[in-house]
Amino acid sequence: MYKECTSKQAIARQREIEQGLLDYMMHKSYEQISVIDLCEKIGIPRKTFYRYFSGKEGALYALIDHSLKDAFLKYDDLQQSIENRNQIILYFFTYWLSKKHLLDALARNDLSGILLQRAIVFTMTDELVSKFTAPLRTTERAKNYRTVYIVSGIISLVIQWHHNNFDKTPQQIAKIASDLLP
Repeated sequence: MYKECTSKQAIARQREIEQGLLDYMMHKSYEQISVIDLCEKIGIPRKTFYRYFSGKEGALYALIDHSLKDAFLKYDDLQQSIENRNQIILYFFTYWLSKKHLLDALARNDLSGILLQRAIVFTMTDELVSKFTAPLRTTERAKNYRTVYIVSGIISLVIQWHHNNFDKTPQQIAKIASDLLP
């Protein structure tokens, strides 16, 4: 799929390739984009591309996963509590509003479902289960189900909000989400 880079230079190069794919997806169908086309557009050799990604799908997954990681990063900065839960939710929707370009590219290419799929995979592998379920005393399986339920609902809300051309402010959509969360 894709390599998790650790050096600043490798991270920057990987993000450059992801951004190139995103920009290309705004003008050309994802299905019609080849690795060769992408490398020519960005001005890198194919060898460089394959140093970071196993293929075009790996670059797409990395683009989405890195956006999800940025979106959920705030959970590490804020204590999970009822008082700041609304702040966390507002941050999350404000973040996705700033990612309109990505949401547009995914929608244009009928790939919004990949965002939902990757969000579920991301939450299960990045230990967000405990962040969503910290105050609960439930089995691990119940925590996993709860996390999938919450994350899939919130990401679906983001996708629908985008589909409706962001017809509500981040504060309004965050209030809706907050009211829906247990």
